[in-house]
Amino acid sequence: MTSGSSTSGSDPVILDEYTLEDGTRVVDVDTDGDGEVDLSALDTDGDGTFETQVEDTDGDGRIDLIATDADGDGYIDSVAGDLDGDGRFDAAVFDVDGDGEVDAVVDLHSGAVDYDGDGVADDYIDVSGFDCSTQDDSSSADLV
Repeated sequence: MTSGSSTSGSDPVILDEYTLEDGTRVVDVDTDGDGEVDLSALDTDGDGTFETQVEDTDGDGRIDLIATDADGDGYIDSVAGDLDGDGRFDAAVFDVDGDGEVDAVVDLHSGAVDYDGDGVADDYIDVSGFDCSTQDDSSSADLV
């Protein structure tokens, strides 16, 4: 990854690096050469590794994907995504035990949880307090 501007559009370019008030280090990256932030990587615990990635995968200026390595082993433990581009997160996928296999898929609209991957709800959770919006109401160009 390089800093500055990219003319080819193929190499990721670091657009900004900063630290939030809580100590989280953020690196904003342009992945497609359009000069806009497409990915923000977050180091939430100050250990020098990025535990969370926030991405605008389709270039519409809204967050489409959030991926987190909660246990610091270098592998993604949870992902939430806007699958249909309507500006709301639709589903979250979890690898709870770190074995690389999906342990649960949660429908973030209905609260349906599929533990065994058969596409049928095995349980329901309350998602009423979960803000599924991918919209950022601030005027900032950063995703975070």
